Amino acid sequence: DIDRIISIKNGMVWLQSRVYGIYCLKQNNVTKENVMKFGSGNDEKSYESSNAVYVFHEDKQRRVWLATPAGLTCLAPTFTGTYKAVNIIPHSIVNKKFTDVDEDESSLYFSTGDGNIITYNKRSPAFTIQKITDNRINAVLRSQRDNKVYAVTADGKVISLNLLTNKTAVARYRNENLHSIYEDRSGALWMEPGDSGVVRFDPASATFSFFSKKIKHAENILDNGFKVFEDINGTVWVSMKSGGFGYYNAAKATMEYTLNAVNMPGFQLPQAVYHSYYDSTGVLWLRMHGGILVRIIFQDENFK
Repeated sequence: DIDRIISIKNGMVWLQSRVYGIYCLKQNNVTKENVMKFGSGNDEKSYESSNAVYVFHEDKQRRVWLATPAGLTCLAPTFTGTYKAVNIIPHSIVNKKFTDVDEDESSLYFSTGDGNIITYNKRSPAFTIQKITDNRINAVLRSQRDNKVYAVTADGKVISLNLLTNKTAVARYRNENLHSIYEDRSGALWMEPGDSGVVRFDPASATFSFFSKKIKHAENILDNGFKVFEDINGTVWVSMKSGGFGYYNAAKATMEYTLNAVNMPGFQLPQAVYHSYYDSTGVLWLRMHGGILVRIIFQDENFK
């Protein structure tokens, strides 16, 4: 009945069931009596009015924000180790269709399906709303380099919101869904397009680049997902939906799909990666088709 593990953090495990809702339990006390359930048609521990969860976010104050078809809910931890719904969300926004959220030290930034950025100021505390587009915002990101919030839309726009002036700037890719956003150390944005490949956006020059890899029998690649990350050397790696796994060569401004590893020169990277994990020691683990496991060790810009 459990579809996925949402989060394991601060000694709590959050699980999601599309049928029964959200479950929360303590890692050190896994008993039926201590399971907290948040979903429709439940007992007095039920705070949520829908089982489908679009957004799950645990903020720096350990509050949990859940966005569902019924709106937004905030759960706050109690002294007893449970969670309780807190009534801090204004009625004017509680039923909006929230799509994503990001955070910094002072605020939370929510995006909505009707083109708004809703900011929650932790210190006030108060919500403000700003309309930045007429289209759906798919994802939002608080920049780590600049005092900006980035948003990507269903019609291919990248919108930056200056947090000092509240002014926006718009760059248009093309009329195509842009989904998740990743900001690398150089400040470039990497986005998931609607079908395949990856889109890179350079805010300094306001230019877009599209990368994809031609895959044989791409129809056989299912549910491999999309993921962007950086290794210890600052190299950006991308696992593309519908196939294609490689790293960005900044000097050439190209995606590379072959590794010159120390013990295996000319190693061809897998066409599709179904799961990847980059651990704290600098080792990349890849699960390929057929359950094959690949380990790549990063050492001073050399591969092993």
